[in-house]
Amino acid sequence: MESKELKIAQNYIESLIINEINDPATNYSRVKFLLKEAKLVDTLRRQAWHEEKFGAYDRAADEVIEMFSSNEFTSDDVPF
Repeated sequence: MESKELKIAQNYIESLIINEINDPATNYSRVKFLLKEAKLVDTLRRQAWHEEKFGAYDRAADEVIEMFSSNEFTSDDVPF
């Protein structure tokens, strides 16, 4: 799943938590369960976001890293 999809799921779980807390007959065991699930989804979302690529910016960064890791880069390549 992508981080966007996980964010939607996290928002939905958070709305369920709010609805349960606002209910006059609050089921605190359900709130505790939903809080655990929200934390799990948040962790998964952060991991997915960290591993995602963001188009041209990531391609440019990959090219620079590749250029620095190869022996083709010299001090003459740095403009002053």
